Amino acid sequence: MSDNTKPEKGINLRIQETKEKIADVINESQLPPGITLMILNEFAGQVQRQNAYMIEIEKKALEEGEKKDGIQV
Repeated sequence: MSDNTKPEKGINLRIQETKEKIADVINESQLPPGITLMILNEFAGQVQRQNAYMIEIEKKALEEGEKKDGIQV
């Protein structure tokens, strides 16, 4: 039986590839640095809000799991 699943990329490789793709898009855009900075700051704000949201979800899931199991983690 053949296994068609590819090995999962490690976090370090995914980070590096993401940085390279972002740099490529920035270079291809040929926008002034100030405009690029405004765009990046907007994305940074969105990512910070998403991160805070995901942390809240994880906290709630952990608390609910403790309540269900009756154990402390």
